Amino acid sequence: MRLVLGVLLLAAPLHAQGMLGGIEFRAGVNGAYVNNTEMNSVRRADGFGFGGLVAAQRGRFGLELSGYTASLDPSESPAPISGYTVKQGDVRATVRLLPNVAVLFGGGRRMVDPELAAQDVGFLRVGLASENRLTNIADLRVRGAYLAAPTFSGGGNAGFAFEIGLGIGVGPQGGRVRFTTDYDFQRIDREVNGAATPIQSLVARAGAVIRL
Repeated sequence: MRLVLGVLLLAAPLHAQGMLGGIEFRAGVNGAYVNNTEMNSVRRADGFGFGGLVAAQRGRFGLELSGYTASLDPSESPAPISGYTVKQGDVRATVRLLPNVAVLFGGGRRMVDPELAAQDVGFLRVGLASENRLTNIADLRVRGAYLAAPTFSGGGNAGFAFEIGLGIGVGPQGGRVRFTTDYDFQRIDREVNGAATPIQSLVARAGAVIRL
């Protein structure tokens, strides 16, 4: 979140002074629901928080920095785990190949507090993203990526990992403000000493994005 705010504070005055001509900037805030599951449904925690993003687009090239923080409590009772705070930051760069299709690459990092209450996870991503206008006031965003070289605070490895995302934006065409909802699902097939310990994360967001 500090990175998102820092880039936003730097970009706004430069854009206003015309020093970043040709680049379109967007910034947004949102509320978030987060569900994090490790090993099995018994080690499930969920809760609410908030997040934000800052993005830039120039021609075929785009860059988005986003993040969220949430306080999670165990979903099962009696609870085998304690509540914890989760924070995640993501970087996504895109290069448009077709009018509605772009290649996507970047990375992400998820951290928890207290340490080892759940797994800290880091990864690279490569995939595809698509944005399509549904009506004059609504658009649909879809993306999917393979998560490469995941790392975990508790060790282990993953032979397969992926994420998918779906988002809808509503607002006047050409307007500065759009209201957005997003759903992201992530699955990492982690193994520790040959034992399967998969990790799943679900994040649902609702908020607004402003074109600067």
